[in-house]
Amino acid sequence: MSTLPREPIPPLVMRGTTRQFVLPSCLLTANDLRRIYRLLQQKAFEAADRQDATLTLQPGQTQAQLDEMSAAVRQALSLMVRLQTSNGEWINGTTIDLLSDEQLPDGLVRIEFDSAFLYRSRFNNLVPNNSFTLTVDLARPPVLEMNPQQNGSVAIIFGLDTTWTNALHDELAAFFRQRRTRRGWLHSPRSYDALVILVGFPLSFEIVYRLDRLIRTKATIPEALSVALYVYIVLVVLFLFRTLFNYARWAFPKLEVDAPRQHIGAAHRVAISTLALMVLAVLVKASLKLFGIG
Repeated sequence: MSTLPREPIPPLVMRGTTRQFVLPSCLLTANDLRRIYRLLQQKAFEAADRQDATLTLQPGQTQAQLDEMSAAVRQALSLMVRLQTSNGEWINGTTIDLLSDEQLPDGLVRIEFDSAFLYRSRFNNLVPNNSFTLTVDLARPPVLEMNPQQNGSVAIIFGLDTTWTNALHDELAAFFRQRRTRRGWLHSPRSYDALVILVGFPLSFEIVYRLDRLIRTKATIPEALSVALYVYIVLVVLFLFRTLFNYARWAFPKLEVDAPRQHIGAAHRVAISTLALMVLAVLVKASLKLFGIG
């Protein structure tokens, strides 16, 4: 029995665009969150329109079945918002009411906007032609963590429609740029490296110098032990400086929501600002003495 030769499968080529940007340091209000939702909801509607336009009547399919599939696709491309709190609770929903002043849960640590969450769930992890995720990471870095993770606030936009992808990227970038704060330098990956060289080491040397003068007037210790002691003091001071730096990041997080029941930490900001001024005062006084001034 002979078989007919298989026709070669025509090659498939798809071309699209992926845009990604890290959110800058921002102070957002509850009203800002609702404005983000409305902006993203409109873009999700546009993505659903483009996805629906690709649906055509297939052989053996009725118009009613096509209409049913169209409705399912549109519903699956609804914008999903996810709220997560510091105690591990989370809320998912497709309504802006979750972002009202009364509905915002206590201690938000993460907000996610996802236009393809329901689509992936409905169609076995398939990816739509155009989609986006926006993550607003509000978690404060641990004070005693020596290598804390970087803030995870990021927008990722994927689309076969380049015009749609670029437009959403530009609108989100402009939105967050208008709400940028001046604390971004504090959360730069290299900010600690610069501060420990410019402030941390000079501060440790000043403390060692003062302790050395005090110890010499009170007791006599072997030189080898004194060297080890001074190295230990430098390490302790650098550890405390790192803790102080983490405390500053905790008190002034990269992204923050100024809304009811969200911790702003005003008292902590006064404390860290006072400590920072004290450190600078010590270094300025030491510098003036080094140059014979004062």
